[in-house]
Amino acid sequence: MTIGGFICKFIGAFFRIPLANILGATGMGYYQMVFPIYSFALVFVSGGIPATLSRFVSQSRANGDYGKVKKYFFYAIKISLLIGIFFAIIFLIFANRISLLQGVENVYRGYYIIALTIIFSSILCAFRGLFQGFENMLPTFFSQIFEQIFKMIFGILFAVLLVGYGAEYGFLGALIGICLSEIISFIYLLIYTFMFNKKTKFFSHLYSTCVIEKNKFLRFSVPITLTSLVLPLLAVVSSLLVVNLLTSNGLSNITSTAVYGIQSGMINSIISFPTVISTALATSLLPLLAYKIEKNEKKEAEESIKNCLKIVWILAFPCMVGLYVLAPNVLQIAFNNAIVDELFDVATNMMQISSLSILFICIVQISTVMLQAMKKQWQAFVSLMLLFVSNIFFLILFIKTNGVYGMSLASLLSYSISSLLNLVLISKFCNIKMRFFDLSIPILSSIIMGIICSQLKVLLKNFNVYISTIFIVFIGILIYFLPVFLFKVLSFKNLIFGLKEKQKN
Repeated sequence: MTIGGFICKFIGAFFRIPLANILGATGMGYYQMVFPIYSFALVFVSGGIPATLSRFVSQSRANGDYGKVKKYFFYAIKISLLIGIFFAIIFLIFANRISLLQGVENVYRGYYIIALTIIFSSILCAFRGLFQGFENMLPTFFSQIFEQIFKMIFGILFAVLLVGYGAEYGFLGALIGICLSEIISFIYLLIYTFMFNKKTKFFSHLYSTCVIEKNKFLRFSVPITLTSLVLPLLAVVSSLLVVNLLTSNGLSNITSTAVYGIQSGMINSIISFPTVISTALATSLLPLLAYKIEKNEKKEAEESIKNCLKIVWILAFPCMVGLYVLAPNVLQIAFNNAIVDELFDVATNMMQISSLSILFICIVQISTVMLQAMKKQWQAFVSLMLLFVSNIFFLILFIKTNGVYGMSLASLLSYSISSLLNLVLISKFCNIKMRFFDLSIPILSSIIMGIICSQLKVLLKNFNVYISTIFIVFIGILIYFLPVFLFKVLSFKNLIFGLKEKQKN
């Protein structure tokens, strides 16, 4: 999942870079108006259903009830499809009204495209939840990669074909790419399922006499779905507020849309690279913890929790410092043609502020799943609701006082509050204390790495930005990981042992 996540993020970023250069900041602003609404709708089916299904499949496997596994799978497909059709109808009927609420009426056509997309997306989640419940991450791995590859191919192709008619048409190409990629991913999972059945005879298990706990399934799914909805809903509310708030502050509608596109479509896509670590860990951790908790293996479950938090801490901290130092280099390499000169310094400052939230975002992602696995899903929901409310409050406050930097500052403060709350909640249910060196060495190594890399950036400012950035990143990695391995905060032996334990489980 980690490898697949990085591949997907790389392809996704590779897609965003030419797309941003094709559409420009305004076109990306249009795209980022529609995409959060699609993501919000998608969470209703992809947020709670896969996680809940993987948990119940894991429990049924632990008890040897394979008939229940099959019945839970078909039940999840039925729920997902019904929700997908419901949202498709909503998008078709209210496309114009949604775009008017966002303050950019040109985007209404995008909602017609995602109406079809959401139906296929809804079916995908049940298949992924089934295989994740078997702790088989390959179907999710390949289906996500296929999504990204074909989204990039078709998205760029149709964006190029349509952008000649204007940015309000060009962004539709990216949405067409998403739709086609979901269809191809669905076909792949369907074929994989038949191959899986041919080998395991999974569908041969009788389930007509099996009684599944539908109410319990829904009771577990609802808080997870609500929790998963918080962040997409936050993106939706931001898409409704940001342009209007910036415009009321004196910026033109075009500039406000461009600034919103830079933050949500460019900077956030870069910031999401390091967070793929926690996303991958969270996806595989839920069924693993559910299995161990069902088997009453509390110590093993606690050890898995501590190991995941340790990995996030070790890997997220240097990413946070590194992106802060190299913000202008990264933006210049990735989106130089898409950001006009007068907004480049602003984008750099926004990037530096946003980079400081990487660690907190990772902690929120992984700790939310930990709470859900420990059957504390409502606590996880309340924590994310606090993030939502605080983010909106800070967004309005900081845009009024700090203008274009309000989005970055609001995200930093709200995620830091939510991450600390989640860690406090987890500490009440299990022991998550880590060694002093495990906490201090990554901090000190990151600071030293940041200082040296910032000096190298100054010394190499006249060199080619691509070569100098790669060199600085290489030196930074050496500087950071040398003390990490020297003080045995992380060792190759532990990594190999962890892999063996994972295979054994």
